[in-house]
Amino acid sequence: MTSFDFFAAQEEANRKSMRLRVLFFLVTVLFSVLTAYSVCYIWNPPSHRFASGSWYEVNSEYYPIISAIIFGFIMITAWLKAREIQKIGIHNLLENYGAEPIIAPFKNEDEKRLHNIAQEMAIASGLAMPTLYILPDDRSINAFTAGFDHGDTSIVVTAGALCILSRAELQGVIAHEFSHILNGDMKVNMQLISIIHGYSALSILGQQCFETRTRSKWPIGLYLIGLVLICFGSFGKLVASIIRSAHSKQREWSADATAVQFTRNPVGLRGALEKIDRSYYTEITGLNSADDFAHMFFSSGLRGFFNRVFASHPPLVERIRVLGAPNYQSPAEKTDYENLLSKLDRNSNTGVLSSLVDESVEKQSVSLADEVANKRPIRISTRYAGDLSPQALQTARLLLTSIPREVKRACEHPLRAQAIIVALVLFHGSGEKTEIINFLRTNKIFQHSFLDWIRDDGFPLLKSISFHQAAAVLGMASEQIRMLPISERRHFLTNLILIVRWDRVHSSKEVVMLILLMSPLFDINELRTFGLKDQSPNSAQDIAMLLGFVAHTAAGETAEERQNAYNLALDKLRWHRQDVPKLSDITLEALLRSVAHVKAATPKSKQQFIGAITHSVGADNHVNENEYHLLRALCLCLGCPIPLKYAR
Repeated sequence: MTSFDFFAAQEEANRKSMRLRVLFFLVTVLFSVLTAYSVCYIWNPPSHRFASGSWYEVNSEYYPIISAIIFGFIMITAWLKAREIQKIGIHNLLENYGAEPIIAPFKNEDEKRLHNIAQEMAIASGLAMPTLYILPDDRSINAFTAGFDHGDTSIVVTAGALCILSRAELQGVIAHEFSHILNGDMKVNMQLISIIHGYSALSILGQQCFETRTRSKWPIGLYLIGLVLICFGSFGKLVASIIRSAHSKQREWSADATAVQFTRNPVGLRGALEKIDRSYYTEITGLNSADDFAHMFFSSGLRGFFNRVFASHPPLVERIRVLGAPNYQSPAEKTDYENLLSKLDRNSNTGVLSSLVDESVEKQSVSLADEVANKRPIRISTRYAGDLSPQALQTARLLLTSIPREVKRACEHPLRAQAIIVALVLFHGSGEKTEIINFLRTNKIFQHSFLDWIRDDGFPLLKSISFHQAAAVLGMASEQIRMLPISERRHFLTNLILIVRWDRVHSSKEVVMLILLMSPLFDINELRTFGLKDQSPNSAQDIAMLLGFVAHTAAGETAEERQNAYNLALDKLRWHRQDVPKLSDITLEALLRSVAHVKAATPKSKQQFIGAITHSVGADNHVNENEYHLLRALCLCLGCPIPLKYAR
């Protein structure tokens, strides 16, 4: 298996995105010219020109105007669709199309199993936990990933997949979807939705011409113009389908290979593909406008002649044969999974087809807390980015199983999840817990019952877990915060910052928790101006503050060591050397802004920045637990997946 270059994949994804824009522009220009020519030709029939040999000429002063109108119509329609998706957000878009979010408390064990698998992979890979959705009444076996960046992704799974697939097979499907996130496919996939919509709108305009001619006394030529628009709109969709097919087929092969690399279990992924090939239910029926998402599906979920000829996925038989079954033949008779699909009742609490956690994992006596307690050296580097491994997956599984069940249950309820987050910030913070709780009670920042639960129940629960486990718990609880209205979310996070700033000192663990919480929950443009009123953001100054904080965390023994660690980071970025900022001058707002600045940078710039902080941390040739969590939190928010890695 060849090594995966994450940053090269991201750069290639950006190049593909730019090439797709250019190609769309050029094809639209050609379409506009040809469509306008046909419209003018039909509107002003050149019957008198055949004899003179000038039958191909268009004698119309409106020809350039019509060309410009058609070009503008397609481009603006596609742009408006892209803007609409950006404005309403991927989550609202999926819900409008029929998907339902999967969030604790789960409605059945199948949803819990899916969440468990996705959570393991998110922790193992270093990616942010995607929001999970289900198509509740869809009997097909399918899934797809949608989103704009690594911190804002969603995985949609059909109810049929949850009911029919075993744990190993479902794990293979989810690993396949995670690989799409790593490969940067989402950006191009979202652009394809807008492009296809632009050409579809041209066909819709042609249909309107038919309807207008039917209701009024317009000339018969309007029928022909409508036919031309429909033909060219269909041809435009055909070209878009060819582009979509070429892009998607290549990425599906890559995603299959990455999924096998992650799970080391080609049987699981192959089993899922075989069940799709044997099933009667192959067409996605639970998603509105499914054609918009066809190129994102795990397997082709649409029927029809054109969907077969210009398929967006490689044939199932070929994918199965590559995964270790070279003699596989597609069955002549399909399988009816009706007995398993009977569990589609959303109120059902029936058991899953396989256990939530493998027995081999349950029997393991070693937990991740032991790994940290043994103080084994931790290796972290940008060369590990995107390196999905079964060892990291096993470590993540051990981590999740080592978290007390009571803590997990608390994270399944919105109010208790908020209390757990506050308890974590207080428990691992630098301030005196009792004094802060009294301050919060006196100023009525939280309800008395809320604070009483933190003091009497929250703190005792957290005593038995390490910060490594606490970071995972924070991710579980933040899923509930993600579902809150924006105003409530901002109010809660503002109170958290107040708690951290209460003692005028912020520890590395407090900063890690705030970065993990705020970066995925706040808009990047809002974070870039966080804490500023009338001033313009100074990205260089904010990033220098973050590098200074990393230097204080990495080499806090002497001023000389801190300056040396800071200089290493500056040299890596090719900045002029300067004095390391004082810890008292580094504000939380500047640290959060700096994350947003780097998050908006190019993959190459991100790689340079992560290289700078890893050089700073490695100045003493050792990475302790605080340094590791700060590094991984920054990498997670910057969309650079650093998997769990421990030196043996």
